[in-house]
Amino acid sequence: MVRSYITKSAEQFADRDYAFRPAGIVADVRTFAQIISHIASYNYLYCGAAGAMKAPEADPATLTSKSSLQKALAASYAFCEKAFATVTDRNGGQPVTGLTIGDQTKLGTLAFNNAHQFEHYGNLVTYFRAKGMVPPSSQGGGQ
Repeated sequence: MVRSYITKSAEQFADRDYAFRPAGIVADVRTFAQIISHIASYNYLYCGAAGAMKAPEADPATLTSKSSLQKALAASYAFCEKAFATVTDRNGGQPVTGLTIGDQTKLGTLAFNNAHQFEHYGNLVTYFRAKGMVPPSSQGGGQ
């Protein structure tokens, strides 16, 4: 569900608005592009840790354009699909250590990534509303 909402957000926000951040807030609040790149980067971090996979060397945090971020986001979700495929009933309770979220299990790490994405989708919803747009989760039609 969250993948769909974030992917649709990346599609629906105009390229010219990827540098947007709501007015009247501190400068270190992320732009729309920075939120999308952060989500892609952390998909690699958390899914890579849970799936014991090495993330690609290209860092989505350096990207700013809509097309490059959409590609990076899609690639990070494909990477996460591979991680989910490696986690089973037998190994889901195995530890994942060394993350800033503290020690977790493989399943816990994937669950945290999902929650983390929903937190940032909440940011994107605010950006949609500030632009007078309806966010994907409020557009109807399911996922």
